[in-house]
Amino acid sequence: MPEGTPSRRRTNGVASLASVRAHGGGALVVLRRLARIVRPLSLAVRPIERALERYTDWHSERFDTRHGTDTHARVRLGELQALEGELADYLSGPVCPAFFDEIVRHLPIAPSRLTFVDVGAGKGRAVMLAHRHGFRRLVGLEFSADLITIARKNVALFARSTGRPVDVEWAHADAALYAYPDEPSVLFLNNPFPGEIADGVLARIEASLAERPRPLVLAYRKPPPVAMARVDASPALVLHRSTPFWRIYVTRAHG
Repeated sequence: MPEGTPSRRRTNGVASLASVRAHGGGALVVLRRLARIVRPLSLAVRPIERALERYTDWHSERFDTRHGTDTHARVRLGELQALEGELADYLSGPVCPAFFDEIVRHLPIAPSRLTFVDVGAGKGRAVMLAHRHGFRRLVGLEFSADLITIARKNVALFARSTGRPVDVEWAHADAALYAYPDEPSVLFLNNPFPGEIADGVLARIEASLAERPRPLVLAYRKPPPVAMARVDASPALVLHRSTPFWRIYVTRAHG
C-alpha cells in the first residue's frame, strides 16, 4: 500500500484487543470480561488495575523526569476559567507516551502526510510526542492562555533535552469555534472535555469538513459517550479502528 493511503481495515473483537498492548490494556479487558463470567476472578481484577494505574503514573512522570518538563499534573477546568458544577470539576491530564505511540501506529494515513492538531493541548505533552513521529506540522490548540505559556516552556525544555528543535504553532482559541487547517490533518483528543463541550467541538469539525472536504483523521482517546455517539452517526466520518480505550475515525471519502 502506498505511503499515505488510508487502510480500509475495520476492527473486530480480536483485532481490537490486539491493538491495545500498551501497559497490558488488552489483557486487562480480557480479565474483566472473564470476571463477569467467573465471579471469583473479580477479586483479582482490582489489585491488577491498581498496579497498572501505578505503572502508568510512573511511566507518565518519567517523561517529565527525563526532560525536565511539567506535564504530568492534571488540571481542573474550573482552574482555567469561571465554571460551575460538573464542568468546573472536570479533570484534564496528559496522555502517557506508550498510549500515544500505540494510537499513532494505527493511524490510517502516514504521519509525514498529516498536520497534527492537539485539540485541548494543555501543557503540551502530545505535541512533543508527535514531534518524535515526524508529522509534517504541529499545532497546539488550547483555550487557556496560561496553559499555552506553560506548554511553550515545556516544549523549549524538551527541545533542549533532546537536542532537536521543535516547531509548534500555538492556537489560543475555543475548539468549538476554531478554523481547523485546510490540509490533511489528524485531530487528537485525549478526552480533554466533558461530553457537552465535546459535542460542540465535534459539530465544528463536521462543519469544517462540509465547508472544505479533505482527508482528516480523528483520534479520540476515551471519548465520552455523547461524543462517541455523535461521531459514530457522523455523515462525514467513518470508524477506522475501535478499541476499549481509543477510537480512530477517517473521512468517508478516504476510508
